[in-house]
Amino acid sequence: MKAICMEKWIGMILLAGMLTGCEDAPSPDSYDRDLAVTDIYVEGTSLTLELGASQTITYWPLPANADITKLEWVSQNPAIATVDRWGTVNAASGGTTTLTVSAGTVSKSVSVTVNVPPPPPSSPPPPVQASWLFDDPEDLTKAAVGNGKLELFGDVKATSSAVRIAVGGANYLKVAHGIPFTGGKNYLDEYSILVVFRMPDLNGWRTILQTELDVTARNDGDFFVRDDGGNIGVGSLTYLGPGLVPNKWYRLIISRKGTERMNSYVNGIQYHDTQTDNTRFNLLEAFLLSQDDDNEDGVIEIGQVSVYSEWMSVEQAYGEYLSASE
Repeated sequence: MKAICMEKWIGMILLAGMLTGCEDAPSPDSYDRDLAVTDIYVEGTSLTLELGASQTITYWPLPANADITKLEWVSQNPAIATVDRWGTVNAASGGTTTLTVSAGTVSKSVSVTVNVPPPPPSSPPPPVQASWLFDDPEDLTKAAVGNGKLELFGDVKATSSAVRIAVGGANYLKVAHGIPFTGGKNYLDEYSILVVFRMPDLNGWRTILQTELDVTARNDGDFFVRDDGGNIGVGSLTYLGPGLVPNKWYRLIISRKGTERMNSYVNGIQYHDTQTDNTRFNLLEAFLLSQDDDNEDGVIEIGQVSVYSEWMSVEQAYGEYLSASE
């Protein structure tokens, strides 16, 4: 049992003991696993969160020494708000949904409303240098814009206006961006990459960007979707939400501005705005999509890849999202 799990159990048990008048709150070892849960205490019946926020709901079984592991949380609509087994809620998108905790026939519900901030001002994105739409199943590598080159490796198959990339480091896309190096450099340190994708599940990490072209070098990826809540990023930038959910198309933009900063945007909303001069984010003549050294690259569908030679502001990223939604 992980330590964090034990801490959460102990915390809820002690609180249950105090608020139900028990002189000695039970420890995890004193659970009566045969004791039926007859009711569930939940603090509050409604919750309002801002987009991207999280909050843990206070709850426990009754009687207080019943087995708390029998309680299970479910979200009616995980696209709006997700909830883990400890009652921690993550606000994923605007709207209202219902969270239910249950044990057998006993259940309690909490209504969750997620507020979305007003959108930022928009401006046109920079010109596209190369783009692929995967709308010709007979030629998945055909570019819609520009003179870049796209190659498919391993188990990559056509779906409806997309490609489906299987799990495994041998299955990936290689994108030669076609952007010339400038200033005497042999790398690209200002660019934006748009990847339109969806995931069938969150059973495993997804590697979006890999800047190392030698797959035998077994380098870790450079931008991920985590499997524990769908947050995006990488350790050196940190992982941020709102978490992404399965079976929903996302327009992810990863944007680098020299040695100044790295930005990421999802559907026009800014996630990262991080000052970094980390050279791992420099591009050579190409980059890889869905390639990782230890199979942190679960099944993914990609419906569009576009490359820009310029960094993209939040206003431009939102403008790109608006233009794609028209």
